[in-house]
Amino acid sequence: MALGRKRRVRPRFFLFATVVAGLAVWALWPRPHPPAAPSPKAIAAHPTLSVLQTTSRGRTISVLPEPISGFSQGTQGAVLEIAGGTSRQGPSALSAAITSQGLVQGPSGRFLPGGVIVFDQGQWIFAGGMNHNQAVNASVSLSSGQAAPPILPEPLAYAGVAVLPATGATFLVGGMTPQGASDTIWLLQDGSFRSWAHLPKPVAGAASAAGGQLLVVAGGTVNSGQANPSIWIFQARTHRLLDTLTLPFGIEGASLLYWHGVFWLLGGQSGTRVLNTIWQIRGHSLYRASSTLPEPLSHFGAAVMGHSVWIVGGEGVHGPTGRVQELTLADARRSLPK
Repeated sequence: MALGRKRRVRPRFFLFATVVAGLAVWALWPRPHPPAAPSPKAIAAHPTLSVLQTTSRGRTISVLPEPISGFSQGTQGAVLEIAGGTSRQGPSALSAAITSQGLVQGPSGRFLPGGVIVFDQGQWIFAGGMNHNQAVNASVSLSSGQAAPPILPEPLAYAGVAVLPATGATFLVGGMTPQGASDTIWLLQDGSFRSWAHLPKPVAGAASAAGGQLLVVAGGTVNSGQANPSIWIFQARTHRLLDTLTLPFGIEGASLLYWHGVFWLLGGQSGTRVLNTIWQIRGHSLYRASSTLPEPLSHFGAAVMGHSVWIVGGEGVHGPTGRVQELTLADARRSLPK
């Protein structure tokens, strides 16, 4: 009987041993790894260093009356209006209109740091700024140099400014208020401001530009004092946030332009490092250009003049500059006018 019991147990034992051995072989047998999950939308997903080509002529076409950086600027058509800023000696009293024909100096005055320049009711107005570390709502006519009625919807400084070419509507983006950084986007149209949309988070000093029915906001400084790495893309018709792109580092003091159907983000500062980088924002993607600005530069003026971009003043590695430089941007995927 004992032998009979052994015969009945033996097949079960061998079956158990076979299963264990099979599991061990399965565990040790090399298998292909499953495909990696797609990476989130980030600049690493768009390695385009060899795709986007830019060239810069690197020539100085004019010189400002003094080296200045951090000035306020406004654009209307092919006119770049500037005022204030910081020179090597301290606050600048300069105001000027710059076109492809040259520079016309305007009235001198006390232009508060962080003020904005808007074109309203047929004239350039310098509005807002910081006075004794407090945002204010004061206005100065850049035609006469005289005080003008306040036009801002609230005391405001360091707001981004963007003008939609199709309609001339002006956006004021974020900025500093007496309560801190703001997330409000204001729209100036027909002589009055109204709340238009809100940023995902409060930011001051962001680079802003509008075109092709889009409003793009890049960089700036958040309430913590850190530079913002985000780029926000809004649809002008619906006021809706369409997408958020992310730079590999926070950036402030950059300039943003809409030119030939795409947005170009130029220069700026990351921490203490002044940048010479050029980025292109096309659709819902971010590309880094293969070439750079003629020199590292932040807090400068920039405007499209004919078939090139003019870079005005700014903060370089060795302090403020007074150069007006011409930059030609060429995309390898399309033929731009020469």
